[in-house]
Amino acid sequence: MKTRLLTVIIVMVVGSSVMVFADVVLQLKYQINNDLNPDNYVCWNSEHLLVERPNGKFACITPYMMIKLNWQPYKHEYYIFDVLKDNSVYAVFALDSNAVVSEIRYDVDLHSLIVDMPRNNSGKLFIEIPRDLLDAKLVRCDEVSEDPSDWDFFVLVDGEEVAFEEVFTTDDYRALEILYKKNSKQIEIVDACLI
Repeated sequence: MKTRLLTVIIVMVVGSSVMVFADVVLQLKYQINNDLNPDNYVCWNSEHLLVERPNGKFACITPYMMIKLNWQPYKHEYYIFDVLKDNSVYAVFALDSNAVVSEIRYDVDLHSLIVDMPRNNSGKLFIEIPRDLLDAKLVRCDEVSEDPSDWDFFVLVDGEEVAFEEVFTTDDYRALEILYKKNSKQIEIVDACLI
């Protein structure tokens, strides 16, 4: 998906001075009020996605909220992959800002989830991982713990460790946002306590 920057000129008269601002992304309500084509709408907060609500109106919300409300992204690439582990199939939801995700698979030897991206620009991957598929729970790492808490995963992009953000956790899922550079080919999410 290509992100388009709405180019506008804003002129402000302050006293006897005129101030001009270019390349400003207007809030969504101003884009809608100006009858712009929805294909050209841009969320001014880069963390948000453009969604079309059930009533036909548009909104800019976080990926977490989109999943929670069961709304669909508008003009964004999202994927649901069936991932096999121990003769069970798990649905993994992935949303990417600038790449084509060709495959998501579980590596039993490395206890990791591997995301293949054959072509991309720099961008961000949002992925929702079922805990039964890949989890870093303290109880699995240290059997004496009575109150298991989450351990961090670690994430590799083309073999190099990168920072990531855990966006939300539930009893059933953990969701991560991972930044990657242009021409990255593979993201690996590793269950750290099992290696």
